[in-house]
Amino acid sequence: NISRLHLEGCCSLSAWALQRACTRFTYLTWLDVKGAVNVDDASLLHIANVCQKLQLLQIGGCTALSDEGVIAFCQQVKNYVPLPTRENLLPDAALVKLSLMNCSQLTNK
Repeated sequence: NISRLHLEGCCSLSAWALQRACTRFTYLTWLDVKGAVNVDDASLLHIANVCQKLQLLQIGGCTALSDEGVIAFCQQVKNYVPLPTRENLLPDAALVKLSLMNCSQLTNK
């Protein structure tokens, strides 16, 4: 199964196509869709729901995302990240990096 998917600069990538890819590749640990302007809040929530091993998500330049979508994503991710143990300080399912650079619809609220 694919664990890394690099789609940076795929500006014609549809939200539907990304959701379908994530449904197929549920073992993704690394997803880069920087510049995919059609990635929206529903796509982000879908990613959170099906890619529960995700450790890195690059969504910079995804201008269709809103504050509400990013907040919902973070709340969903928080729901499935196991608490670290002494032996494993960083669990395999922990989201380590979320890049939001150039997401023009996001605010600082």
